[in-house]
Amino acid sequence: MNTHTLDNKQKKRCIFVKENGSQCGSYAMKESEFCYFHNPGVEAERIETKRNGGKQKILVVNDSIPGKLIKLENPKQVTKFYSKLINEVMSGQMDLRIATGISYMLNGLLKAMELSEFEQRLEDIENKILENQNN
Repeated sequence: MNTHTLDNKQKKRCIFVKENGSQCGSYAMKESEFCYFHNPGVEAERIETKRNGGKQKILVVNDSIPGKLIKLENPKQVTKFYSKLINEVMSGQMDLRIATGISYMLNGLLKAMELSEFEQRLEDIENKILENQNN
C-alpha cells in the first residue's frame, strides 16, 4: 500500500532509538525504517544539505550574449530591459537573486534619470527667467 495514501495513524514510525532510550517518533521515509535524519542511507545527502545551508548550488545567469553591454539611456529602454529581465526569470534563464540585484540597480538608474531630467527642466526655466529679466 502506498504510504502517501495512508493517514498518519497508519504510517510507519522511525525505529531509531535515542540516547535516552526513547524511540524517535518521526515518520519513517518511504521504503525505509528510518526518518530522514536517522536514515544512514542519506547521510551524505544530509551532510551536503547542511554544508550548503539549503542554498542553490548554481546561480543561473543568461549567458546567451556574453560580454554584450546594454545601453540604457532613457526610461523607455530601462522599462524594456525590466520586461526582458522578468521574462528571463519566469522562464528559468536567470536566477531570481541575480535579477533582484539588477532590479535594484535599475531602480537607482531610473531615479538618477528622473533627477537629471528634473535638473535640466529647472535649468531651462532659470535661463528663461534670466533672459526675460535682461530684456
